[in-house]
Amino acid sequence: MVLPNFAVIGAGKAGTSSLYQWLRQHPDVFMPAAIKETRFFCYDAADPEHVAASDTRFPIRTLEDYEALFAGAGDAKAIGEATPLYLDTVDAPRRIAALVPHMRLIASLRDPVSRVWSHAQMDVRQGLATDLEAEALHLADSDEHEYAPKFRRWLSHFPREQLHVFRYDDLAADPAAIVRGIFRFLDVADFEPDVGVRHNPGGVPRSRFAQRLIEAPALRRLRPIAPPAVFDLVARMRAMNAKPPSPMSHALRRRLDERYHEDIVATQELLGLDLSMWLSPSAATT
Repeated sequence: MVLPNFAVIGAGKAGTSSLYQWLRQHPDVFMPAAIKETRFFCYDAADPEHVAASDTRFPIRTLEDYEALFAGAGDAKAIGEATPLYLDTVDAPRRIAALVPHMRLIASLRDPVSRVWSHAQMDVRQGLATDLEAEALHLADSDEHEYAPKFRRWLSHFPREQLHVFRYDDLAADPAAIVRGIFRFLDVADFEPDVGVRHNPGGVPRSRFAQRLIEAPALRRLRPIAPPAVFDLVARMRAMNAKPPSPMSHALRRRLDERYHEDIVATQELLGLDLSMWLSPSAATT
């Protein structure tokens, strides 16, 4: 049985698509080319809604199919996957701990205010919303972008030393340094990744028609057989079609700062990670 020994568990809108591509460059790291987000530990076969859901939502549903993804790992020392939804899934920590108790966990944390803003941009980009600020307020009504309750769950199943957490701000500022730090955490040899292409960038589309072509399901189905250069090209096209949104209003920024202040303080104490820069009103919102 070949199972992964590490997983990128989140957070969504915090650079996990780029991490997946950059980590795969290391010769001693194996991550399946056919699929980034397996969502295997999110799936509940006893939940009728999960069973009825599309294969896009839950592409891997059985242990046999999950194992098959890693059959080509060969002599790779670090075998992993990247499913940012794991961070949010209540039962994922227990399921992973039961099957792979030694799993090393990697999480990129983004300022929740910026993360909400980025999520709102994605919803506009995909045609799910039209008003950025209204969508941001709608997203902030839920606990989706809070961190502390989620990490309490993870730390009830895994020791802190199995969890490698860093700030998205640092990933954006010096991605090569962050990726090299992950390689050290995974105990693989030093390696200098090519971080020149950013995958799945934020922003709103310049052309909705072009965005529909870029996001076409047919491109995703080609992933198992297409060379990496094809997806580098798609990433460049996506970046070229993205434009920055209008700046967040000061009123909205204030409301979101107040909304997430308590969670940021709690997360900082829980993880021992300095997040004080997120408590400043000058934190990035793009």
